[in-house]
Amino acid sequence: MVITISNGRRTLKSSADAADKLGLSVSAVEVLMHNLESYGAEFDDMLWSGDVLDQYKSALNGIKTIYDSMEEGATKDRYKNLIDGWDEELAGYENDLSTLTNDDVVVKIQFEYSLASIQQQIDQLQNTADEGGDNQTWAELNASKRQYLKKAESANTSEIANLDAYKEASSYVEELKANLASATDEETKMQFRDRFLTFMTL
Repeated sequence: MVITISNGRRTLKSSADAADKLGLSVSAVEVLMHNLESYGAEFDDMLWSGDVLDQYKSALNGIKTIYDSMEEGATKDRYKNLIDGWDEELAGYENDLSTLTNDDVVVKIQFEYSLASIQQQIDQLQNTADEGGDNQTWAELNASKRQYLKKAESANTSEIANLDAYKEASSYVEELKANLASATDEETKMQFRDRFLTFMTL
């Protein structure tokens, strides 16, 4: 059974709109609607405003935790500016949840949270490697940088922190690996292997 909630002028697209119509809190309306779902009701294309807001808050709190552990620098400065904007955005949603009209903002902040988590892992591995990490540590560090690069490139934006540096590093590593694979004599192989290992410890 598909239920369409309407206020007489337009179909309500979010639980915040439904709450306003019914004169109830968003949380109360979402509990009511989810209970109806358990009896077979379907709410076409409904934006669950309270759930979306909770996801937004969770991602933002996660980013703030990572931010607090970051070393000073360009990456931390970038996240400071982002956090300020998200805090302001969150205050607007909490003041009027009906202004949260789609889940795009959650997708964006969760994406940034994922990147920040990978960056945190990179920083931790880099510190371990710099203090005398073994080959496994360097391999994990390189893998994390590739993971960051792959994730960042999916956003198709130049605003991601460290993206250019990771692209350049990845390109150089692939070039060295190709040269190593095509080398025919042991001396040349050793040269490329040494260059690769030297680069990995920079």
